[in-house]
Amino acid sequence: MSTNNNPKGIILIVTAMTFFSMQDALIKFIYEQAALYEIFFGRYFVAAILLFGYIKFRNQKVSLKTYYPSLTVLRVLLHFIAFSAFLSH
Repeated sequence: MSTNNNPKGIILIVTAMTFFSMQDALIKFIYEQAALYEIFFGRYFVAAILLFGYIKFRNQKVSLKTYYPSLTVLRVLLHFIAFSAFLSH
């Protein structure tokens, strides 16, 4: 027995695109008054709050342990270098 999830999928896509458009409009509105680092920090901070709230609501266990700590540190450093190079242009 299969269920038809098309209406649910359409609603989720429309909701996601609405939030994406609102975020884009807000960033364009505050871009002249705020630094790019501040905008990205605020975006990631709000995303983290929403994610952890969702996880708490669903009562799911989350482990932040990595099996590859050196690769994780390398990835963070490369991200920071690439982001800084982007801002210098």
